[in-house]
Amino acid sequence: MKKRGVDSRQEPAEDGIPPETNYRVDRVFAPPRRADTASQAASALLEQRRSSSQTTPPVVNAESAESELSLRRQLSRLQRQLSEAQVQLANKDDELAAEIEKRLESVAAHEAMVEQQRQLQERIDQLTAYEARTQGMEQRVADANANAEEMAQFLEREREARMAAQMKIDELTRSFDETRQLWSAERQMLEERAAQDQAELEAQRKAGLEAVEQAHATAIARTTDGHVAELARVTSGHEAELSQLKEAHERSLQALRGELEPRALEARTLAEERERQDAKIKALEADAIREATAREEAHARDMAQVAEEHARDKAQAAAAYSIEQAAGARAHAAELAKAIGERDAQILSLQQSVRSVEGLAKGLEEGTALLREQHQKTLRELAETKEKAAQLDASVKSLEERLLAANGSGEVLVEEKRVLREQLEASASESRRNALDRLRFVAYLEEGLALLGALPPTFPEPPMIETIEGTDVVDATDEPQ
Repeated sequence: MKKRGVDSRQEPAEDGIPPETNYRVDRVFAPPRRADTASQAASALLEQRRSSSQTTPPVVNAESAESELSLRRQLSRLQRQLSEAQVQLANKDDELAAEIEKRLESVAAHEAMVEQQRQLQERIDQLTAYEARTQGMEQRVADANANAEEMAQFLEREREARMAAQMKIDELTRSFDETRQLWSAERQMLEERAAQDQAELEAQRKAGLEAVEQAHATAIARTTDGHVAELARVTSGHEAELSQLKEAHERSLQALRGELEPRALEARTLAEERERQDAKIKALEADAIREATAREEAHARDMAQVAEEHARDKAQAAAAYSIEQAAGARAHAAELAKAIGERDAQILSLQQSVRSVEGLAKGLEEGTALLREQHQKTLRELAETKEKAAQLDASVKSLEERLLAANGSGEVLVEEKRVLREQLEASASESRRNALDRLRFVAYLEEGLALLGALPPTFPEPPMIETIEGTDVVDATDEPQ
């Protein structure tokens, strides 16, 4: 790896120097600003002395004035020589830059030719691979033709199998129609049987309800007759007792009528007895009324209980009938669902068979069509490959010719590169000589400034000057030859 070079010929622009006389060389390197040289320091010192009006000029004698004038003339001559040297150096730099640009163009052209040669070699490799691919495609076309023939035979066998499956489907369809007719007849018979069973259950329910109602009516009539007979018996007993009491009372009255006077006390006693008997009769009547009311309430309770029992029996009979009817309906629905499920399973199996056969036939047709398309596509690709192979053969020939021409151009470029290298080495040696001359001039200028007593502070050693090739290096310590 080359070291980074520094060009000491680059000088900054100074105040008061026009641009046309500032010969800076900075098109190759761009180093940082360096310290002022001795000539620049002298020029700056003289400019400060001329522009400073506050400083009193020193008193000099005639000899010092003459020596100063001679030194100034010599300094002016040295500055003119320095300007001429800078002009020559700038011209040399321009020539060197032009040679470098030409060399870079030659190198770029050589690299382009090398890249083109590499691309041509890659294209030749691609053509070789394409030829191998074409042979493989021809082999695949032959294999595809054989596979197409095998698929045609297989398709013929599958067509025969499809025809047999279609015949089987027709037979299954006929058997399915017969099964459907039998199922319809059986369903109609089951529906008629269910209707008959439902009618019989309805008749039995009605007969049971009528029997329950008759038994309930008989029980109510029997209970009512018993209550009526009991009430009549109690009423007749009370009436008989009342009639006996009335007859006894009348007999007492008749006996007392004959004995009114002697038995007045007895009459009053009898009246009291009568009142007591009347009270007793009223009490008996009230008891009879209470007993009759109690009997009527008991009869009403019995009637309500009988009615509740009748309603409960009726509800139980209706629930039992509804349960029996629901069980019969469920059994009928289960049988019907079973028959429908068997029928649906048969239909589904038949449909699946039909779909499988159709899918197989469709797959075979699609496979055959796909093989035909692949065969046609392979034939087209083969024709295109042959055309491309012919074109590529022509391209290979033209590329070989261009490769030969490129090889010749490469040799010419190598020769030009060698010549440019020699010219560059010569330019580098000339630059080295110019740098040495410049260093000698700077040393001479420093001596003149030292004689004038205006020597600037010491500067660091100038950096090294490295040429483009990095072979010739000029240091500040080099002595002129």
